[in-house]
Amino acid sequence: MIASFSVMTRFESRLLGAVFLAGILVTSGRWPNAARDVRVQQLIVDLKSSAGDVRVDAYRELRGLGPAARAAVPALIEQLEDPWNTDVINALLAIGPGSALEPLTQALDTKGSAARGAAMVIAAFGPAARSARPALLKAREDPELRSFAVSALREID
Repeated sequence: MIASFSVMTRFESRLLGAVFLAGILVTSGRWPNAARDVRVQQLIVDLKSSAGDVRVDAYRELRGLGPAARAAVPALIEQLEDPWNTDVINALLAIGPGSALEPLTQALDTKGSAARGAAMVIAAFGPAARSARPALLKAREDPELRSFAVSALREID
């Protein structure tokens, strides 16, 4: 009897490698993180939708993801053009000061409604946002931001 050997094709080899990698990702707990990261990127795209209901769903889903949605912070800050948009504010609050505070502090320099919204979120972070104090003191000099900056300073001290 003659022994036969089977040689894997390049496709079979790559398929086996992909299955092996997927097994590692699943058992290491990284697979859900990768899927979540892809979802966050899709939600960032949804934030730019002209359909209000799509944006609201994205805000709410990002809020539900909390700190895991930190990649969406810059896109959410852009949405602060309406500082009374509580869905945006709640999403930023859920992400938390650890990921959102620095970009929000930088947004104080943009002036206008996005800066006012940033000040509102910083205020809501309370004492966890003390590092924003110098930027808020500077923002206090702008007549349009003064009341928001003063309110935020009161909340973080």
